[in-house]
Amino acid sequence: MNASIQLSAVEIHHNRALDGKGGGVFLDNAQIDLIEDSTVMISNNQAVTGGGIAATGDHALISFYLGAIGAAATLEDNILVAGGTYGSAIYLAAGADASLIDTSVRLTAGAGFHEAFSAIEIDATGLSSTPSGLMIRRGNFVDESPQNSYSAIRATGVKSSITIEDGLFRGWLRAAWVIDGMFVARGAVFQENGRALYGGALALYGNATATLTSCDFLSNTALYGGAIAAMDTASWSVLATPDHPARFIGNEADTSISNGGAIFHRSSGSGRINDQSSDIGMVEFRDNKTTALPSTAGKNRGGAIFIDAHPAPTLIFRSPLVFEGNRASRQGGAIALERGNLSLEAGLGMKIEFIDNSAREDGGAIVSLGAGSLLINQEAYPHGAVEFNSNIAERFGGSIAMVGPGTMRVQAPAIFSTSLTPITADYGGQIYANVAAVHLATVVFQGWDGHGRGIVIEGASAEYEGGGAYFSGVNATLDWVQFGSALKPNRTFLSGGGNVVASGPGTQVSLRNSSMRFGHNITSGGNGHGLLLRLGATGLVQSVFGTAGTVPHAGEAWPCEAATLGHDRHCSEISDNGDTDTIGSGVYVESSSQLTLQGVSMERNLGSPGALYLESGATASASNVRISAHHDAVKLDANAAMIADHLTIAGNTGIAVELANATGTQLNLANSIIWANSVGVVRGALAVLSPTCNISQDAAYGIVSDPRFVIADRGSYRLGAGSSALDHCAGALVATDLDGSSRPQGAASDAGAFEGTSVMENLFGNGFE
Repeated sequence: MNASIQLSAVEIHHNRALDGKGGGVFLDNAQIDLIEDSTVMISNNQAVTGGGIAATGDHALISFYLGAIGAAATLEDNILVAGGTYGSAIYLAAGADASLIDTSVRLTAGAGFHEAFSAIEIDATGLSSTPSGLMIRRGNFVDESPQNSYSAIRATGVKSSITIEDGLFRGWLRAAWVIDGMFVARGAVFQENGRALYGGALALYGNATATLTSCDFLSNTALYGGAIAAMDTASWSVLATPDHPARFIGNEADTSISNGGAIFHRSSGSGRINDQSSDIGMVEFRDNKTTALPSTAGKNRGGAIFIDAHPAPTLIFRSPLVFEGNRASRQGGAIALERGNLSLEAGLGMKIEFIDNSAREDGGAIVSLGAGSLLINQEAYPHGAVEFNSNIAERFGGSIAMVGPGTMRVQAPAIFSTSLTPITADYGGQIYANVAAVHLATVVFQGWDGHGRGIVIEGASAEYEGGGAYFSGVNATLDWVQFGSALKPNRTFLSGGGNVVASGPGTQVSLRNSSMRFGHNITSGGNGHGLLLRLGATGLVQSVFGTAGTVPHAGEAWPCEAATLGHDRHCSEISDNGDTDTIGSGVYVESSSQLTLQGVSMERNLGSPGALYLESGATASASNVRISAHHDAVKLDANAAMIADHLTIAGNTGIAVELANATGTQLNLANSIIWANSVGVVRGALAVLSPTCNISQDAAYGIVSDPRFVIADRGSYRLGAGSSALDHCAGALVATDLDGSSRPQGAASDAGAFEGTSVMENLFGNGFE
């Protein structure tokens, strides 16, 4: 039978074990109990290990627990003698256990000091066949000593375990340091711990694991991971219950070499937030920061979380989850992803929110730096929204910056918005992706949400270019994305590209079933506020037609069923951009850049020209495009070239098409209508215009015959009965029209962007009456 000691109203103080263990109590396969309704004070004792209590052996147990209803134990100012290192209050080894309820461990301002790893030490590195476990319930662990150099708890070895319920840990160098062991906490508060190198509240090394449920991490500090640091192969999971959130508030990585204001993950192990199927609650990251001005490259990243996971596991963060008011003094106001994969998954009826986060350089909410993947709502189930609101970066990407090779995939619903009036970034007011090694990075936004455009990018302002998004050196595909709204337009301050900019050789941007509207310069002027193609970039704006909801093949867009849209709305739109001082408000194509338009409506873009401007050396092709309600509509500069078919250019109050006077300026125009514009075609004497089967208000470029436009159920500029454009062209150059209707509907293909319809209303003679 093992020896047992029962304590009641006992004080054990000022004892010393100068060469051994247990300055106050030493247990060798023995048990110590605190009996019911009693107290014990163990204080000012000293030893090499276990200044207050040392327990070793598989049967050793400190039991301030069983039957101890109303009992309370206090361990205060127990320290180690010179040269001692382990467990100033309690030392557990070789399978010993401790169960502590209503126990206080304190170091006061007057405590003596010898450098120790911990107040409680669990050493499970030996050959014991049983684990060494520590259970704490309603514990109060406070370090008020000026040295602030102890960890409250340190556990080593795969057989070590720590379980905490409703404890407070305040003022320690760090609250817990776990090497290879298991750490479980529920309802615990970790407050004002810090000054450690890694993990102000919790440091995980080796194969350590941590499960943290409804815990609060408040105002902890460290060089790396103000609250938590995970190293080596360590893993962690943060959970919350419906009635008690998990909170990371005011944690800080506060030197010039710091990363991860709340969490620093440099591990090949996993990191998870709310990764369980039920009974989940809100997890909050608020006002965490890396605040020191950066002096070292690669530091000061991740105001809330820094991730460097290599080899690359996937960290999974699930809703409900909010990042608000986090700050990075360099990159990644909320999250910095250096290596590894991060998956953000919002469940149906819930949200993941990024609100008012900021970075002094890149990625006001998130920065992706390495060769991993940033994945938003990629799992195959109905999703809730991931929302970015009022995030700011002083350089690149107000919400997200991708500045390294890798992948970014976003699935609807996702909202990028702001209520702010100031600049949200220099380049890429919401989204920025720029990779020097061309095509080592892929960006995919898939916005179909079952109803329409479920990704919205609006309300951002860039100092220079790309108010909504800026892409360079990447292959970007954006399906069902809405850029801009009347109340929240995307803007620039000093240059162009209010909505989307693609820049640089090899850059490819495809916008399918998307809209670019209301982009403009905050003052006036600028170019290409719908889409700006620069320095050899390639852009595609395309409508992909079909029955709504039909699941596409991999790499294809969800189809758009135009008949389900509102009056005068289209599957792809570039409208309402710019101001009267803008050039090419809809689309501006710089020299050596290439544009393709397939099934696009361009309306009410201001400036001259309003719809499309091709710089010298630029090229474009266009099919099934409606261009209306501009002043001047289209201009090709010297040595620009364009191939176009099935255009309807009508109702513009200035020049419909202008070709600069240069031999290299070329337009091949087929199966199109140019009608009811103030001026039709203005061609420089040296320019080449090759017309085929057109209806034109200028006899030189087609037959002068009224196309008899009507306003039909789907909108304006459809062909009425008796239109000269009906069955006008023998060969259909494309299979559908701008409404997705098949061509031809009659004996031959109709000219213009729309095939004729059977039900016509409100006939316009000569285009407008």
